[in-house]
Amino acid sequence: VVSMLAMGWVNGHLGSPEQPYLHVTLPLVLITLPLPVGLGPRLALNLLFAAALLGGYFSYRADYLASNMVPYGLSLALFFALISALVGHAGFLLRRQNFMQARKLEAHSHELEDKVKERTVELRRLVSKLETTREDERSRISRELHDELGQQLTALRYALAYVRTRYETEPDAVGPNLVELDKLLGQTRQTIRGLLQAM
Repeated sequence: VVSMLAMGWVNGHLGSPEQPYLHVTLPLVLITLPLPVGLGPRLALNLLFAAALLGGYFSYRADYLASNMVPYGLSLALFFALISALVGHAGFLLRRQNFMQARKLEAHSHELEDKVKERTVELRRLVSKLETTREDERSRISRELHDELGQQLTALRYALAYVRTRYETEPDAVGPNLVELDKLLGQTRQTIRGLLQAM
């Protein structure tokens, strides 16, 4: 306000309202455009600046008030004050809206990060459970391989030893034993195939 008074007073020294000095300095009221204030305070501040500029100007010489250009200067000062208030307020609303949207985006970003962390923990837990299940299945298959296949191979070994002994004493009676050996081999093959498919 003091600067505007001083600027008006200096312009009063430069010349009368018919000169362009007053009218050229009136756009200085637009200096309030970037201020982050509401419409009411902004309008009051703009009118105060315009009044200070005009007051400083006319305080130098009171006879300037008799000029035909005074209404033009007053209307120009009012115009700049109103334009500055409206445009400045629109800018303020846009900045405030951008700020609020940025806050919302930040909040959503934090929410998403938290959800990603939760899902990551859940996925790790599921992968761990899957690995445990795989290991359990491998252990089960390994036991079955060892138990079932071991039993069948042992039975085959004893059957073969029996057939060998019997062949030495009664070669013609070995036929049914060979059928039994073939049956045991088929069962062993089926067991191995089933275990391999289970893997």
